[in-house]
Amino acid sequence: MLSIITPVLNGERFIEDNIRSIKKLSIPYEHIIVDGSSTDGTIKIVSKFNDVLLLKQKANTGMYGAIAQGIEHSKGKVLCYINADDQIIVEGFERMYNTIVNEPIDLIYSDSLFNFTEHGRFVQRPAVPFGKLFLKSGIMPFVQPSSMYTRELYFKVGGFNFERFRICGDLDLFQKMAFNPNSRFKKLKVTSSIFLKHNESLAVRNLSRHIEEHRLLKPGPLTCGVVKLFHYLVFTIQKHTNSII
Repeated sequence: MLSIITPVLNGERFIEDNIRSIKKLSIPYEHIIVDGSSTDGTIKIVSKFNDVLLLKQKANTGMYGAIAQGIEHSKGKVLCYINADDQIIVEGFERMYNTIVNEPIDLIYSDSLFNFTEHGRFVQRPAVPFGKLFLKSGIMPFVQPSSMYTRELYFKVGGFNFERFRICGDLDLFQKMAFNPNSRFKKLKVTSSIFLKHNESLAVRNLSRHIEEHRLLKPGPLTCGVVKLFHYLVFTIQKHTNSII
């Protein structure tokens, strides 16, 4: 079974589309939503869906603490998390699941569609081959909703370090998985998610902390000044021009 975790805080604009996209799945799954004390209509919307498990976040542990809490309550042998403002593309998503449960791999990833809401357009975001190499160097070769991993690998690497990483928690987790010498990754040539890009995203709103946390990541074979400069320029442009990359 696949356990899908969705952290949410005041996500009434997006959460119903998120749930309805996941409800189209025909594979065995559970959907766990962890709410961080929303004050808008999020709870009312989620409560309409009896097959969704709604949890209240225990403490102020941030988004990755909420995901970790959801995983602790989950039962699936395969895990993923889909943010409240993201959606899945059923055919590609199910192909990822069927591949990871039938082949000797620990993490699978694929392409995504970027939804640039302010510009009203969609752009294909291909995943990058040699994912382990890029992750070891602190570079995300895919977007998180287009990935799944085994429960065994998640707990083997210690799960989310949400106390240290409030912004780069996903990259820290995937990097630990990449550095595990026995982990097996696979890139699948399908499109499996719609990733919302907007100027209120967690990383854009917390630019300085994002840069600081990125410096805490373990250096890898591709780590160099050029890579660091690239990340700095991307987030600086986002901040000062109000554009999205």
